[in-house]
Amino acid sequence: MTDDMFDHHLRAFLASRDPGPAPLNLAAELRLLMEGRATSPAPWAAVPKLISGVAAAAVMVLVIGVALAVRPEVVGPRAAPAPDPTDPYVMQPGDGVVTGEHVPLSQALAGVIAGGVLFVVAVRTTDRRKRIAASLGVLTLILVATSIGPPNALAFTGGGYGLTPSRSVPEDQPGMYVAVTGNRPFTLVVAVGNTSRLPVELIGLASSDVGLATNSELDHLPRFVAMANLPQTALDGRYATRFERTTIEPGDFANVALLGLAGTCSIPAPAPEGQGGYLIESVNLVYEQLTITHTQAFQLPVPVVITTTIPCTS
Repeated sequence: MTDDMFDHHLRAFLASRDPGPAPLNLAAELRLLMEGRATSPAPWAAVPKLISGVAAAAVMVLVIGVALAVRPEVVGPRAAPAPDPTDPYVMQPGDGVVTGEHVPLSQALAGVIAGGVLFVVAVRTTDRRKRIAASLGVLTLILVATSIGPPNALAFTGGGYGLTPSRSVPEDQPGMYVAVTGNRPFTLVVAVGNTSRLPVELIGLASSDVGLATNSELDHLPRFVAMANLPQTALDGRYATRFERTTIEPGDFANVALLGLAGTCSIPAPAPEGQGGYLIESVNLVYEQLTITHTQAFQLPVPVVITTTIPCTS
């Protein structure tokens, strides 16, 4: 390579690395820097951003706190007086019945507001750590919402069930047949399982369709009017205890006893030709999961059949 060629390539290389003309204020900036008077951000310059972040966090905490504070009180079986310790417990209409079911609007609104605030922070902030924290917060809320899901956490997943008093029926007529005359009580025992990924707290029997024995207008209809706890190893209504809120872990179950009234026109024998009856396939139970109260139609493993006279004139 000749000197001319080397000089040509060197000039081209230096020209490609040339950053261009220096800023007009470069000399002034260098002079101020050398004199120790270079400008620096004021120590309070970050205060507005800090205040806005604290305010956003405070709003979220306030919204969630208010939602939990105004959550309607669910009046469950704990409000009932304790049974006489000297006598065996006998279920009565109204035992274990929940009287405060509600739609969780406040919790849902709090979740939407908190998620919106976190999303805005994640999109608008220039701080990488704040963006990561806000994004994780949004994902956590989404995970919680999907974990709660619709009111379908309860199901019969195994265990025992039974009905007393009952009568046998032909194999081609599936169901558990109640054998009582008139509006007499019967007892159903069943294992209530938790099929969700989070623990649930079984609160009691929903009052929406209970129709207590004092309601004479419903005396002709079969209905469940009370619920009690059963030991995990017992499926006999004689071992029932007054119902208390029961935590059911994922994949686990709790035994309960349900007290029913058969209706004024029930008969204990097979129905004569032209007669009919009632079929009970589910019972409404109330449970709580992550402060959200749900009312679910719990499907019975085998329908309960009450034979009646028709027309019912009682």
